[in-house]
Amino acid sequence: MSINATYTYLNTRQQVIIDLDERAQTSLESLNTNLSGLIASYAINDYKQLIATETAKPHVSAVLVEDNNFAEIIGVSTYLSGKIKNEKGIVEDFDNKKASMLEQLQQAYASPSIDITSHSGKLLGKVTLYLSDAVLDERLNLLIKETLLSTVFITIILITLLFISIRLFVLRHLSTIVDSLSMVDNKGLPLQPLNANGPREIQLLSASINHMISDITSSRNILQQQHEELDKLNESLELRVRQRTTELRKARDEANNANQAKSMFLANMSHELRTPMHAIISFTSLALKREQDQKNLHFLENIKVSSERLTQLLNSLPDLSKLEAGKMQAEFATHDLGKILSKTIAQLESLLKPKNLKILFDEQTSLQAYVDENLYAQVAVNLIANAIKFSPEQGEISIRLIRSSIESDEAPVDAVTLIITDNGMGIPDDQIDLIFEQFVQSDRTYSNSGGTGLGLAISKQIVQLHNGLIWAESPPRGKQRGTALQVEIPISQPKLQEPE
Repeated sequence: MSINATYTYLNTRQQVIIDLDERAQTSLESLNTNLSGLIASYAINDYKQLIATETAKPHVSAVLVEDNNFAEIIGVSTYLSGKIKNEKGIVEDFDNKKASMLEQLQQAYASPSIDITSHSGKLLGKVTLYLSDAVLDERLNLLIKETLLSTVFITIILITLLFISIRLFVLRHLSTIVDSLSMVDNKGLPLQPLNANGPREIQLLSASINHMISDITSSRNILQQQHEELDKLNESLELRVRQRTTELRKARDEANNANQAKSMFLANMSHELRTPMHAIISFTSLALKREQDQKNLHFLENIKVSSERLTQLLNSLPDLSKLEAGKMQAEFATHDLGKILSKTIAQLESLLKPKNLKILFDEQTSLQAYVDENLYAQVAVNLIANAIKFSPEQGEISIRLIRSSIESDEAPVDAVTLIITDNGMGIPDDQIDLIFEQFVQSDRTYSNSGGTGLGLAISKQIVQLHNGLIWAESPPRGKQRGTALQVEIPISQPKLQEPE
């Protein structure tokens, strides 16, 4: 419809322009006939009156004449004269020096110019008509009004027909479907299948709804069956969970009882065995002083070494049992770790002499931390004794205390790191993570170093009690052999702050 209206508009505009051209051509021919004699005879007044009469017509905006004959008389190349309507519709002489007149001519519709000739064929001049757009605008405005009215009228008719068609062929059948869907059972499904007549689309919609209802019914039956099965399975699982919980509680109680029995057995065994072991060590030491036979001395030395190892094991078992059970009591306070290490080194001085070992430690080192003094000293004893065992004769053991920090999710925690480095044979890469387990030693130590395999395990438990870290590097950074055992303890304990 809009395309047709646009076409009609353009076609009518073209017809109006053709009509104006025809009017202009008629006026120009009349002017040509009348002006030729007037221009030839120099009848100026009649000439101006004729042009003014033509300019007064409604569809004419201006008439301009290029008078060659008069131009020759006054001695100019071109003489242009004529009449033009001003803004108020009054006809006045054309003046090519007025900008408003020139602008008015540029906006007007100019007809093709025609030549004015005499009877002998001499060119007397040219005349041009400038036509007003008033007629064109009037007819086009009328066309727009007629087009709008017809468009609105046709649109109303089409909408009415469309509504009636939808009402008769669609809504009536949809109402039937809606009424059928409103009659549902207690599960929200229609009581009977839909049976809507009408266009093919309505029938397809009705069939689709029936198929959907059938699928929903089947799905509900399956879900109901699965829900019943899940209820039975849930009851069975709850019963099994209760049974399993009872079994786990029983197993936990048995484990606790066994652990308590183990702890009591270890404590009693350690206590009962330490007394005869001390006697064996004492009598062996006396025998070593008196015996002269080298073979017997060798046997007695082995007895003494084995007895000392067994005594060390007996002394370690109660501590390990307490640590595993979480019953180890720690008395935290701020201590100078340098002083603790100095005392520990002095206590182990006798172990250095058989191998002629040297410990390198700056006794002026002073770093404080919130620790249990006895437990920290026990860790130091275990690590230094471990370094002594694995150091070769005339070797050196380096002991250092440095400031460090432990990474955490919130912010780094200030800490103190103890580094004990020996120059022994080192630990294989595949065993370095196992040396802190109970009763585990590196296979390089079985033949010549001995040990119970509990010292590092106990040290690990004590370090964890202090919220710290313990690890080994073998070989240490920048060295070819040896092992560096490192213990990192927070300066302050997050859960056991020192009272102010």
